[in-house]
Amino acid sequence: MQNINKLIYIIDISRNMENPAIVLLKNAGFTINLFTNADDFFREFSIKPCDFIVINVETSDRNTFVLCSEIRLQSTVPIII
Repeated sequence: MQNINKLIYIIDISRNMENPAIVLLKNAGFTINLFTNADDFFREFSIKPCDFIVINVETSDRNTFVLCSEIRLQSTVPIII
């Protein structure tokens, strides 16, 4: 497996690192950090920004659109919902 040096933050309260999408991204060489709440995500994001963010709409602990707005105040990082 080749490391492509891209960091993805995933916000998903399900804590399921065996999710097929996560497994696919990891197998493609991405580094994945999974956050189960927005506060932990923002704490880490302020220290170490990522290359893009994936938010699980159905399991985020905040309204997804509010969360995206809060991210946009800090960064233009791509967001996949």
